[in-house]
Amino acid sequence: MRIGLYQFPGSGDMEKNYGHMEKAVLSAASQKVRFPEFFRELYRKKAEVCLVSFCDSSREENIARYELIKAHLRTRAVENVCTVLSVNNSSFFQTAPTAVFDPNGAVLQEMDRHKEGLLIYDYEKGSDTFGMRGRREISDELRRNCSHT
Repeated sequence: MRIGLYQFPGSGDMEKNYGHMEKAVLSAASQKVRFPEFFRELYRKKAEVCLVSFCDSSREENIARYELIKAHLRTRAVENVCTVLSVNNSSFFQTAPTAVFDPNGAVLQEMDRHKEGLLIYDYEKGSDTFGMRGRREISDELRRNCSHT
């Protein structure tokens, strides 16, 4: 599945922000990256790809905020064993990335900060790694155990 993420100046419209999707297997999580519970619900619904749409910028350079949000995105990908796509505007003081994170937390692609552009990502569901299988098994077991109480 080919996905285009357009990083544009200003807030723009939603169609540009979400980009082009050939298949509707994405779950949009609008700026809820700090809430693991929201992503856990997407995991329970077996979302393979989660899209987070930002319009997040600051009045001054804030690399610490950018890195914190990037760390949240990476963590959501790992703990929910899913690919996470993030798209932001290209404001001068951009505080969230336009990037793709794989289910193991690796940054597969990332746009340059503060620059307009188009990130094209060809999503293919790959084989689960040992770590991915383990995280799924433990998550599913915890969910089963919690639902019995």
